[in-house]
Amino acid sequence: MTDLTLPPPPAPAANYEPVIVHGTFAYVSGQVSRLPDGGIIAGHLKAGDSIEEAQEAARVSMKRCLSALKHKLGSLDQIATA
Repeated sequence: MTDLTLPPPPAPAANYEPVIVHGTFAYVSGQVSRLPDGGIIAGHLKAGDSIEEAQEAARVSMKRCLSALKHKLGSLDQIATA
């Protein structure tokens, strides 16, 4: 896997858990496109938005998912594809 700089994992709040493990599956939820400065890339792709903007929002969100998984599992090496 390519080295990635991941953001800090999200903290659980109230009844929210970023990752739930059930058997051999890990379920990740609530990972929005939050930027390092605290801002959020929100909403859906609009007519004037570029593909690059959409790709960046997806990249930011996926890094947050991976961060949450790494925190919960201890390593991203625990992840396998089906």
